[in-house]
Amino acid sequence: MFHETSTVIASIQYGIPMARIELMDALAMRAVNRFSHLDYAEKPTLFLEFHGTHAGVTEQAETMAELRQEFGGSA
Repeated sequence: MFHETSTVIASIQYGIPMARIELMDALAMRAVNRFSHLDYAEKPTLFLEFHGTHAGVTEQAETMAELRQEFGGSA
């Protein structure tokens, strides 16, 4: 979960306003899939929630995507 943790730390350092950040490990993702009949990858996963204007949220999501790539995370 190094990639995910590094991405969150960088987002805080960049000052990206987040409404919610949730990090789930593979076991938690498996439980989500089973309970909700989903097929998410069962690996460490970050869920992010942004608030603001459409333009602001778009910019925040793009910046997070860049950070995710920088730290080796997947889509």
